[in-house]
Amino acid sequence: DKGIISNGVDVPSQVIDSSGVTHSALTLTLPTGSLTTSEVVLAFKDHVLYMNNTENGADTPQRVSWSNIGSVSDMINGTAGFQDLTDDDSWIIGAEILSENEVAIYKERSIVQCVWMGGHTPFRFTTIVNDTGAISKDCILKVSGYHIVADIDNVFVYNGTNDIKNISDSIKQTMYDRIDGTYEGRAFLMLLPEDDEFQFWIPVGSTTPDEGWSFYLGDKSWYIKGRNISGYGTYQRQTNLTIGDLVGTIGEQNFTFGSTLAKTFSPITLVGDVNGKVYLLDKNTLNNNATAITNEFQTPD
Repeated sequence: DKGIISNGVDVPSQVIDSSGVTHSALTLTLPTGSLTTSEVVLAFKDHVLYMNNTENGADTPQRVSWSNIGSVSDMINGTAGFQDLTDDDSWIIGAEILSENEVAIYKERSIVQCVWMGGHTPFRFTTIVNDTGAISKDCILKVSGYHIVADIDNVFVYNGTNDIKNISDSIKQTMYDRIDGTYEGRAFLMLLPEDDEFQFWIPVGSTTPDEGWSFYLGDKSWYIKGRNISGYGTYQRQTNLTIGDLVGTIGEQNFTFGSTLAKTFSPITLVGDVNGKVYLLDKNTLNNNATAITNEFQTPD
């Protein structure tokens, strides 16, 4: 019933969805007595983990702090605490839950296992993989039972062991030679579960990703597509619509009955361009130039 949001600039905020959506700043007082902003926020085992923090103006990019159990704003009492991941000098980039009791924390050059232990010190941190990490916080995809991650020179699968499975060996030299290193931190991975594929969007001739390398999970094949986009998300169409709710005739509707757009629980992919416009990812057109949505989205930014 609650979401915690951080944009890395303002103090973390909480969004509570009840009859309406309420928003309030979450002022975190850490054991040092300072306020914090966090690059990475993750809910895990009735705690909230705050990673890559700025505390009272001082950067702690290797730090993981966690709240007292069940209380996201209590960072001092009970089971609250923190751990500095000093296995190497790289920074925490992102994190995702891997299983019921395990989180994978991705640094620039290592992968750290966070395991739920319970008790007064609820988490144990162990470096599992060295010399491999994530290129950006948006380059970590959570799939059932494993993660797909893009590093600075490879795309790989991680399932919690000390081994990683490279899936870009055949084309990684060509793909990574095209990335503009100045803007590599803006690259992102996009999962299309209904198509059984993921896409790795990279900046080539633009400051934002303008080339997508798509990988079919079924036959392990790659292909390339182009569009200048800066992010993605998904939504579901309202499920309680009936024929009587439609405006106009059946022939005037812009979807086909039985298509993925009309299925009850099918997510639809949205992409955003560099001008701040949001488009529907149209997979039925050859050039994939997208279809404009006649709605506006506003964010605090």
